[in-house]
Amino acid sequence: MATKELQAVAVFEDDPVLAAALLNKVPALWLKDWPYNRKLPAGKGARWNADRVIRFRAWSEVEKAVVTSNPDLAALIGKKGE
Repeated sequence: MATKELQAVAVFEDDPVLAAALLNKVPALWLKDWPYNRKLPAGKGARWNADRVIRFRAWSEVEKAVVTSNPDLAALIGKKGE
């Protein structure tokens, strides 16, 4: 319900059961890389699609990806460092 109402384009999750449920409801699923979620369960209606799962180990990886994919944000952060 939240993904539909908020029109989420990405979700950050570390629970493998919830991640499997969300996989077909959002364009991108950022999954914290923990041993317990390395295999997503094939929940009801969940189709495995590795292209839509972005695994990360540290939050700094997320920050780097967001900044490098958004030139306006990168410019803003660059100005703060001047």
